[in-house]
Amino acid sequence: MQTTVSDVDDLPDRRPAHWESQSPPDIMGRDVVIESKAVTILVTSYLFTSLAALFVAGRMFSRYRKLGRLAPDDYLILLSLAIVVTSVGLLTAAVLYGYGSHAGTLSIPDLERAQFLWAMSLAIGSLGTVFPKLAVVSLLSQVLFPSPRQLRVLWGLAVACLLSNTAVITLHFAQCKPASAFWTVDAEAKCWDPIYATVTAFSSSAFLAIVDFYLALYPAAVLWSLEMHLRKKLALSVALSFGICAGVVATYKCVTLPGLLSKVDRTFATADVAIWQLTEANSVIIAACIPMLLPLVELWFGKDLLAGGQRTLRRVDITLDRMEEVCNKAPDGGQQTELLQRQSLESILLLERPSVDEEHGRRWQAVTARIQNIRQRQQRPS
Repeated sequence: MQTTVSDVDDLPDRRPAHWESQSPPDIMGRDVVIESKAVTILVTSYLFTSLAALFVAGRMFSRYRKLGRLAPDDYLILLSLAIVVTSVGLLTAAVLYGYGSHAGTLSIPDLERAQFLWAMSLAIGSLGTVFPKLAVVSLLSQVLFPSPRQLRVLWGLAVACLLSNTAVITLHFAQCKPASAFWTVDAEAKCWDPIYATVTAFSSSAFLAIVDFYLALYPAAVLWSLEMHLRKKLALSVALSFGICAGVVATYKCVTLPGLLSKVDRTFATADVAIWQLTEANSVIIAACIPMLLPLVELWFGKDLLAGGQRTLRRVDITLDRMEEVCNKAPDGGQQTELLQRQSLESILLLERPSVDEEHGRRWQAVTARIQNIRQRQQRPS
């Protein structure tokens, strides 16, 4: 039987309900056919992830050479890198199915696969922006010895970042009923207006950017209050403040988030979101690794930053002796805190030989535990 134009017009509309407010892209338009961000997605993702992997490898080498083992915050960095690599893998698979191109140029099966893989990549990759912050807070709590109140603020911000990202991921998948309608062409689906998920993502990204700036500026403020050589103060401030770069990237990512409002051309409109989220995650990882790379600088330049060989061993002994002496004079407060901060920065961030780390590590832990007890007693009301 021959089908007429009028017969086609009488067929039911199989587009999902959440597509009704927009028209699908014109697949015959020249700009739709040739425009694609696939190459940009792959190049930026691989480039920054490879760069982050190099920094992580340098951090692991430095820490293992210094301690003879990895610390808990090192495992957080490794977990963050694994999350980012997984996200990049999913995004690569999405690109192979057409992600980065206009939806109108894709077949329905490819469109659904691309949107599903992108959704998984977005959800997993967002965690890669949070776990490095936990590692940064752990490092700052070791080298700066913040007061109990400040320590609660630091960990509170890190946990708040994790909770805000969890809310974004939850809303990401809960905005459609059934949830699979977010990436499939389902005529019976009921979806919320994407403005809710977009506003939530914007709020979370802005908050994460603020936390990045805070974690970068806080150590600089503490360092400049210490009596320390200017060159050393500048070097440590720069090393601990690279989170500013991550904050700038997170801020720019907020500009790309309106792409999440797209309903019918999501594979193209959200490409910038995917690019900048992975860039942000890698930037945070790199910023968290830079302070621990000073031993590599020593190795490459063939000299110690502060002292070398047996002088380094004597310096470690002198440092611990002075810290134990300060503990014995407790609880004077400010002087003990400043001395501990100044000496711990050098001891934790700079290279020491593995043969002495185990021997001096027990003394170091005992001294820092005593100082922490002194600080806690100082915070209690008299």
